[in-house]
Amino acid sequence: MPQDTNFVLNFQDSTQKIGKLLQEPIFTFSGHKSEGFAIDWSPTFAGRFFFFFHQQVRILSGDCLSRIHLWNPSNGKWAIDEESFKGHTSSVEDIQWSPSENNIFASCSADKTIKLWDIRTKKNCFLSVDAHDRDVNVLSWNKKISHLLASGSDDGSFKLWDLRKIKAKKAASNFRWHSNSISSIEWQPNHESILAVSSHNQVTLWDMSREEQTETGKNEEYPSQLMMLHQELKDVKELHWHKQIPGAIVTTSSRGFNVFKIHI
Repeated sequence: MPQDTNFVLNFQDSTQKIGKLLQEPIFTFSGHKSEGFAIDWSPTFAGRFFFFFHQQVRILSGDCLSRIHLWNPSNGKWAIDEESFKGHTSSVEDIQWSPSENNIFASCSADKTIKLWDIRTKKNCFLSVDAHDRDVNVLSWNKKISHLLASGSDDGSFKLWDLRKIKAKKAASNFRWHSNSISSIEWQPNHESILAVSSHNQVTLWDMSREEQTETGKNEEYPSQLMMLHQELKDVKELHWHKQIPGAIVTTSSRGFNVFKIHI
């Protein structure tokens, strides 16, 4: 939880649980009818947890049956809308709240699309883009430049999207350097141009400020935007930047947790 690091949220089978670290869950939601992979806390609502709310703390969760549910705290409990956001036709793979707009979020799916939503309207997303040639696995919304969104796919590509121009349904940049599916992607929280990407046994770091963002093909051995290639890993599933230690990254893989630090 961005507002209180003592709280965690996890998806287990078709249920989701909230609790403090090293404690039993304090809330469980069983409304999803299948397992899922997509969860995100709202970063724009500050406040205390549960009985001491000053403002709302919202959550979005998505499952393999294309359903997305909104959680709102209410009277010391969680009020979760039974009506889901409808639009995707396959598994919801990732969800990202806007870092600057309280009611806006993005989702990606195995249906190859990225969709933008306003939580005040559940019937339809307000924008849908055929984003990749295969499943769209992951999203990352730039915390410093709120109109910049990154996506990664099973086709091995990752793309940057300028949301001011996304109605044209064309990515601002398309990087096809990786030969395996993209399993995780995340902008560095304190540097607007630095992006971390994981794929199979690799983690790559990219600096998008190095030159004009253009399409990068697989034939280019080391693109100018590529800062670092870390290969001593195994089946990387997820990566995250440390918010207080610049340059520190933690990954999960088949060998466990990996932590490394670069100079940025």
